[in-house]
Amino acid sequence: AVPRRSPMAPGGHPMHRANASARAAFKASLPTIRDYAESPGIPSCACKMVLGRPCGGAARLTAADAAEAVRRVTEDFLFVGSQDHFRASVALAHAMLAPGLPPDYAKQVETTSARHGYTRADRDAAVANLTGYVDACDEALYAAGLALFEARCARYGVPVDGNAHASWK
Repeated sequence: AVPRRSPMAPGGHPMHRANASARAAFKASLPTIRDYAESPGIPSCACKMVLGRPCGGAARLTAADAAEAVRRVTEDFLFVGSQDHFRASVALAHAMLAPGLPPDYAKQVETTSARHGYTRADRDAAVANLTGYVDACDEALYAAGLALFEARCARYGVPVDGNAHASWK
């Protein structure tokens, strides 16, 4: 069984370095993943990080911020992968950055699967709870990153696999 830890409190978030009782109170105040996703300091985390801001900062991002985050990913990032296509991301990284060096997928799985132990049921429950939730900035950033990833996979002859979370176990 996966230990039920407190929700992630990213850098810049008031709970990031809070004591155990404060973190427990924070967790109790957020009964669902949607409550967590909508709580101050959590939305647009990916965009904030791309913009060089603390993920957990409470600032709300603007449409201009979202556009700049997308621009940075599509124009400035050397490599873009996708957790949803983990195997293809590993292959693409090797194709782009270490041509001729075959990926060791077993080693990649060994080092990454130990970090999370969420079951398919956990993921499905979380996704069901998020139905209708939209983080406009992070959604735009993800869509742009995925399009870039898929274009680079095509350019380097890397097949885009199915959902890695389901295929590794």
